[in-house]
Amino acid sequence: MSPDTFERQIEAARRRLTALEAQVGEAAGAGTTTLEALAELSTALEELHVAAEELHQQNDELLATRQPLEVERQRYRDRFEFAPDGYLVTDADGTIQEANQAAARLLGVRQDFLVGKPFVVFVAGEAHRAFSAYLARLHDGHPERVAEWQTTVQPRNGPPFPVTLTTGRIRDPKGHLVGLRWLLRDSTERVRTEVARRQWEAQLQHTQRLESLGVLAGGIAHDF
Repeated sequence: MSPDTFERQIEAARRRLTALEAQVGEAAGAGTTTLEALAELSTALEELHVAAEELHQQNDELLATRQPLEVERQRYRDRFEFAPDGYLVTDADGTIQEANQAAARLLGVRQDFLVGKPFVVFVAGEAHRAFSAYLARLHDGHPERVAEWQTTVQPRNGPPFPVTLTTGRIRDPKGHLVGLRWLLRDSTERVRTEVARRQWEAQLQHTQRLESLGVLAGGIAHDF
């Protein structure tokens, strides 16, 4: 019941009490007990009226407090929903509770389809064991800080691709693990760049070995 409804009911009761007092006053031989009862009822209604006013004031204060909280909550929702990277919120066992648009695009499914699904079903088969081991480490408290980890995900329709996961823990006031936050970044280009760098380094080492052999061969020929 809202404070306004409660106050209207009290006001209706007060009007009814006033009418009853008038009727009793007009009636001949009204007993003292009846008049005392009406007086006590009137006092009780006045106390209820004061309580209703206090409740109304508290409700106004609560609304004033909730407004900035609601603004901040909406701001968080907008940052979460429209972030360029994929974001997931799971329970402690890795079951998805929230997902933003970027995560849905990366995994090739609708946002509502993601909710309630274990995150591991979107991990490529060959990475399942490593992912489960990583999840177990998070439960054990290792690493304690936010951890970055590389794995391969399998979209609903499409080839698997590498992602970088940044994971944070959600704890209750007693420190118990109750959930996980996951940041997903497509690292295809990063992996491609790393592969190209390693190939370049291998080619450079190969060239240096050939040059060394050439210098050595030249020195031997000169001796003869």
